[in-house]
Amino acid sequence: MKSSTAQLIKATLSMYFVCLRTSLVYLAKNPLFVVFSVVAFLLYKAASTFFAPFGFGGGFLVGFIEIALLAYFYSWLADIRTGEKLVLDSFLRFDYGMFFNAISVAFIIFLVRFFVMSVAQGSGNQIILMCFDLGVLLIFNAVPEVVVIHRFEGINALSHALTFTRDNWIEWYLPYVLIIAPVILALHADSLAVIAMTNPLLPVYPIVLSPLYFLKGHFALLAQLFGVVLACWFMIFRSLLFEKLESGTRRQRAFQAKFE
Repeated sequence: MKSSTAQLIKATLSMYFVCLRTSLVYLAKNPLFVVFSVVAFLLYKAASTFFAPFGFGGGFLVGFIEIALLAYFYSWLADIRTGEKLVLDSFLRFDYGMFFNAISVAFIIFLVRFFVMSVAQGSGNQIILMCFDLGVLLIFNAVPEVVVIHRFEGINALSHALTFTRDNWIEWYLPYVLIIAPVILALHADSLAVIAMTNPLLPVYPIVLSPLYFLKGHFALLAQLFGVVLACWFMIFRSLLFEKLESGTRRQRAFQAKFE
């Protein structure tokens, strides 16, 4: 029993190392990925600020813009994870299929969340909504990779993400917890509420937000831009890890570790 556990730990650490090394290489090959991701982030912040006074309609438009920017980001990630070096035209091309896949998932989550929000408001207990948001983020944490790699949509994407996280929750969540640790350390008990507000289609967003809890003013903005770079790397890392975890079970990985 101890031997098989040791082999599984060895196989998991080896898998993490390979994904880490490969993701850094792919990120270094595509500096424009970082540049355009920063531009997308700044566009999202500008849209959020501009449409904030327009209430529900403004929020709807911001959500639509967010999904459009995510479609760009997903399409870049889909090519980069294969080791491809993208050219300028690749960053400017809009992938309509990726957009419709992403928005189909977002629409389902929105509908269910709207119902839960109504229940929470009616009962006067906002913890219900926070628990729902946190549950969606954790249960469907791999939905970006399902959309990017398999190009699934709607219920199929959510179902596949659920199955994946159920089968690989230890190996999948460990890097995620480590990368969002600054938010947890900074906010302690309030960290769950902040993490729960994360869009499940972009679960790395707490990495971008974390500098706001440590710094103020221009330093916070610069640190956020660094957070975007870190998020870009981590999304590449996640896509590689997702493929490796899907390619075999824990028992298969432990067995392969015997010969490494």
